[in-house]
Amino acid sequence: IKNTHIEKLEKEDFLPLICAAAALRKGEHLKALIEKSKLNGITEKSLYESLLQNYLFTGYPSAMISLKILREYYPKLENVLHANWDLNKCREQGIKNCKKIYGRKFDKLISNVNSYSPELSDWLLLEGYGKVMGRKGLSLKQRELNNVSVLTALKFEDQLYSHINGAF
Repeated sequence: IKNTHIEKLEKEDFLPLICAAAALRKGEHLKALIEKSKLNGITEKSLYESLLQNYLFTGYPSAMISLKILREYYPKLENVLHANWDLNKCREQGIKNCKKIYGRKFDKLISNVNSYSPELSDWLLLEGYGKVMGRKGLSLKQRELNNVSVLTALKFEDQLYSHINGAF
């Protein structure tokens, strides 16, 4: 990313681009975007939440690398949330969030995923839409926009379509 391109970004553009740069393992782009987002008033909490959520689509190693880079810019990483998990509440929140995003397609989604993996179906609600998408620190819409960016970068077309609809 050229510095002139970064200068033209709107504040709301930073988080999805940061997520995509992290997903693609573009460390120098990620660093440049973090530097500029810091100057543009993007909070460390928003940056942390965005990069933490990336593990859903990019895995733990990617999230660990990008959060380590974030730590270079925010050595203390204050104001980040470390939640104590009540798994029943997470599952309830996951169902609520998933229904909000998928609407009348919710039952079909759960049935489809359940047909090839009951565990993954449960994890989708508990982990994805409960523990991660249900966290404080970012709106559900912002989280969906971050997901769209990562899914686009990684070319996961089937999931991308669903998350574009969810962002709307």
